[in-house]
Amino acid sequence: MSQQPSYDIQWQEKYADLIVPAAKAVGHIRPGNRVFIGTGCAQPTELVRALTARKDELTDIEIVHMLTFGEAPYAFKELAENFQINSFFIAENVRGIIQEGMGDYTPIMLSDIPA
Repeated sequence: MSQQPSYDIQWQEKYADLIVPAAKAVGHIRPGNRVFIGTGCAQPTELVRALTARKDELTDIEIVHMLTFGEAPYAFKELAENFQINSFFIAENVRGIIQEGMGDYTPIMLSDIPA
């Protein structure tokens, strides 16, 4: 007995025209926007790199995230004028900027976050 997959096996063909380079994707972000960075292993590292590469044209960007791993270039001190951090969890990669008062911490209970 063959079992059908629970997802659309044609998804790559359906969405192929939506795939763009990271620089083009973050090109839609404008000064003053709020950007949510995916959590944990879902952190879009290539998009984060492309976003911070636009530092000279972006100001007042609020970066909201729960828990990110690895490098967080938007939390570098020299980019504090461009990117304001609002973290729901103070991980090592953003701890310094928050402790120095250049980023915000919004405490939450992880159990209150919808699955």
